[in-house]
Amino acid sequence: MRILGVDPGTRTAGYGCLEVRGGGAAPPMGSGVVSSDATPMAHRVGNLVQGVGRASVEVVGAGALRLGQSSDPIHQRLGRLALEMRRLFDEFRPTCLALEEAYFGKSVQSALRIGEARGVILAEAAAAGLAVEQFSPARIKRVVTGSGSADKAQVRETVQRSLGLPGPPETMDVSDALAVGLCCFEEARNFRFGAG
Repeated sequence: MRILGVDPGTRTAGYGCLEVRGGGAAPPMGSGVVSSDATPMAHRVGNLVQGVGRASVEVVGAGALRLGQSSDPIHQRLGRLALEMRRLFDEFRPTCLALEEAYFGKSVQSALRIGEARGVILAEAAAAGLAVEQFSPARIKRVVTGSGSADKAQVRETVQRSLGLPGPPETMDVSDALAVGLCCFEEARNFRFGAG
């Protein structure tokens, strides 16, 4: 199973591709495939990827897509995002796309821009025939750190520790994308195996 987590944006978009290996690995939630040797889940992803259960998770690739400045026309930045998503799908061949749901943060304008980026990403995923799972920001934080109100620094630190990275992800966009992927992994396992 290969999960591509994406933190959408119109200037910068983070991505993180996770490879799940081992008998306890779960397929995307909509695939209908169930593993026969599943074990109960630990409550935190950090415990899971460090050896609880039979699955291992490793980072195949991660980075930040630089789409342009806020002064660049939005249609050009969205066009770059579409091209980059196609490139990532070709490079990583993910089984599933994990994406943060839309939310109203600091401003309506910001939320609209994020919505535009999400639309491009979802359309490209549909064209590629990918399964798509979406999670609220609070859900991602709760699954990864144990607190739905964790800040970005806490998410970054937990992602680094959970995945055994030698250093913190290069940007918050990257750590957020990896967190979305980790959330998708645990949610898929919980959904299929009824572990809580």
